[in-house]
Formats: sequence, structure tokens, C-alpha cells
Amino acid sequence: MAKTVVGLFEQPSDGQAAFQELQSAGFNSNNVHLIDKASGRITSALSQAGVPQDDAAVYDEGVRSGGALIIAQALPDDEAMRAVEILDRHNVVDISRGRMGQQSATSSTTTTQRSTGASATSTTNRSGSGSTQQYQGNEMVVPIVEEQIQIGKQQVEGGGVRVQTHVTEKPVNEQVTLHEEEVHVERRPVNQPVNTAQLDQLKDGSFEVREMDERAVVNKQARVVEEVVINKEAHERTENIQDTVRRSDVNVEQIPDASQSTRVVTEQDTTRRNQRDEV
Repeated sequence: MAKTVVGLFEQPSDGQAAFQELQSAGFNSNNVHLIDKASGRITSALSQAGVPQDDAAVYDEGVRSGGALIIAQALPDDEAMRAVEILDRHNVVDISRGRMGQQSATSSTTTTQRSTGASATSTTNRSGSGSTQQYQGNEMVVPIVEEQIQIGKQQVEGGGVRVQTHVTEKPVNEQVTLHEEEVHVERRPVNQPVNTAQLDQLKDGSFEVREMDERAVVNKQARVVEEVVINKEAHERTENIQDTVRRSDVNVEQIPDASQSTRVVTEQDTTRRNQRDEV
């Protein structure tokens, strides 16, 4: 059984976004069509696809009023449900609430099911506030939708420390004792006989007497005098997540038959009943 999904959008941009998502989801472009400009009445075409005449007229008027229409045809059951979910995410018009410009923000999508080559049925099911319409012959399907919460974990960057290193200078005052020599020359008068050793000095010659001094030599050596240790400590914590999930529900109300008349029990009827009971 093939299905046709029809969705009306008040803003053409919403229809374009839904159309692009359908294409990204892998729907065949030959089966999905976007109509965003009125090119003749589309009521007859929608009616042939199995959409009721009243709904088809609303779709036609919506397109003529500047809206957009998506028609996805010949879809299997699972693809039809996926198409409905995609269209409902893009502000599809709720045609059960009125015509263009009078709808609430509630979404609506029309789904038509037909046998290949057979004419479509016009049985309509409008379920819940979402008004998702599914045409499935004489069977009406009301989906019960329930949200389920899924909690994951994501790593985010928090606070920490920033470590900066810099160099400072400080003056150093030290004392050191240095050795210095100084040469002195002195002439003294002498009157004595010359010995043999002194006779050897009676010739030309020269010699040097040098001073020896000490100078301060500065040498610097770097040493590790302190360490700054940076590490991270990990621990686990439990966080209580509070949120809400939505669930649709269906209330079935019995409609009384208008052809049945209500009988009023009078006091005379009560007396007759009591007499019969006594007999």
C-alpha cells in the first residue's frame, strides 16, 4: 500500500527547509514535489491523490495566498511516517484550525494511503492537538506519541590556572681579599772590597723584576632552588537532572444516539411497578 504525504506551509522558507531536509534524508526527488507558486488550481490533483475535497481546497487557497505545499507520493509506510515527522518540524499549517492566516502554531500533515491504480479513500482521522491526518481506508489510526529523555555527557572547558615565568635581577655585594705586589728600587752607598763573585758582574747585562697582582674573577652558576608542581585532581559528582517529557493521549467519548427518546419515569409508573412486584 502506497501513501501520499501532503503538507502546507504559510511561509515558503519553511516549505523550502522541509523540502531540503526530505532530500537530505534520502527521499526520491521524483516522488517529492514543492509547490510554492500558484500555477492553476491544484484541488483536482489532490482529490485524485485521495485528499478530501475540503482539505484540497484549503491547500489550494494556501498556495494562492503565498504559502508553499509539499506533496510526497508513492511512499511505503515507514517512509511516510518519516516524512510526516520531518514536515512537522518546519511549522506545517494545521488545516483543522482554519484557513491561512487563522491557524494556531499547531502542526498538521495530511497522509493519504491508496492501492496502486485504485482510487483513494476520503476517510479522515484527526488525532490530538497535532491534527496529523492519516487516510487509511476505513481504519483510523491515532498515534500516541511519548517523549523519552536521554541524558548524555559532554566535556566543557572550565577554570584553571595560568603559569607565567619571568626573570628578576637583584644586586649582590660580596668582599674578596686580593694580593698585590709593588717593586721598589733603592740606591745605597757602599765602600768595601770586591770579591771574585762580584767581579763577574762587571759586564753588560739586564734582568727584570715583575710585580704579581690578583684580580677578582666573577663566575655565575645557575642552581635549582625551588620547584612549582602543577597537577590536576579528578573526582566524580552526581547531578540531579530535572526536566519534563510530553506524551499525547486519546480520550474516547461515547456519542449518544439522537434517535433514542428519553423516557421520564413518573410517580404513576413507580406505583404500577410496585404493585407488580407485590403480586
